[in-house]
Amino acid sequence: MDFNENSFDIFLLEEQVIKDAKTIMHDFKKKDNPLYKNYKKLVKAYEKLLNDSKKIVKLSDSLQKQLSNASEEIRQQEILKKHDMQAAQRIQSKLIPERRPDFNGFSIASEYIPMNEVGGDFFDYILIDKYKTGFFIGDVSGHGVSASLVTTLIKSAIDNEKEFLANPADLLNSLQKKLLPMLDEKFFTAFYGVFNEKDMTFTYSCAGHLDQLLIKTGTDEVEKLFLKGPVIGFFDYPGFNYSETRLKVEKDDLIVLFTDGLTELFCGPKSYETQYGQNGIIKTIISNKNVKIEELVDLIINDAREHQIDKEFKDDVALIIIKIK
Repeated sequence: MDFNENSFDIFLLEEQVIKDAKTIMHDFKKKDNPLYKNYKKLVKAYEKLLNDSKKIVKLSDSLQKQLSNASEEIRQQEILKKHDMQAAQRIQSKLIPERRPDFNGFSIASEYIPMNEVGGDFFDYILIDKYKTGFFIGDVSGHGVSASLVTTLIKSAIDNEKEFLANPADLLNSLQKKLLPMLDEKFFTAFYGVFNEKDMTFTYSCAGHLDQLLIKTGTDEVEKLFLKGPVIGFFDYPGFNYSETRLKVEKDDLIVLFTDGLTELFCGPKSYETQYGQNGIIKTIISNKNVKIEELVDLIINDAREHQIDKEFKDDVALIIIKIK
């Protein structure tokens, strides 16, 4: 068979295929053909799916726009929150006295490190008269903004209790009476002491605060300063009054005031042997008692950080060292 015969046969085959295809389509489209009915349903389902997909695209675009708007709103809220927190931080920083290198009769150095932008630890030193200076340190329950707000209440209350500043027990009694109605479920520990340069005494009272320290650098003798007394706030204590005690101090004695954020530090398993504690403070001071107290404060803070695995404090930290001249 030659080429022309082959071409003619192929042509006839194509014609037959087309004819058969047309016949199949004609038979398929007959309305009584069940396949055709299924085909129509399939087409309608496809058209509905196509229409629904367009709606989904529109809904997706709308949701995307709403999400974008919500993200922007959250971003603006975060910026506002950050600005508010920075303002709160600036306000609280003004409540904490700056390091003051020298007073008549003593030198003082201090450090305050809040766990967050603002915190619940608070301290102050108050010039009462020519010879007397008061030292207050407190630790509010909780952290953050709510605790920092309580520190502003404490500061305001102390500033308005001038008649009690020379008597530590009277001051704590007054704070308990006046602040209890304002604190709701908050409370705070407090230690308040008054140094009298004239008779070289230190009088103090305590409201649930941990032991503070008097270190006699001449003999390395350590005296813990503590009196039983409940925290301020949280509960009323009918008939209870804080007490105070007075002790003699000498030249070069160190009075060390601090909060538990400095002492309740653990390295490894939480056992007595691994807690930084008061022993950590005492060891650092006695080993470095001849350095300036500003350096001593830094050494204690650095030693405490080193006791933490990640070198970060897990609580607010306040530290004051007073050196008697």
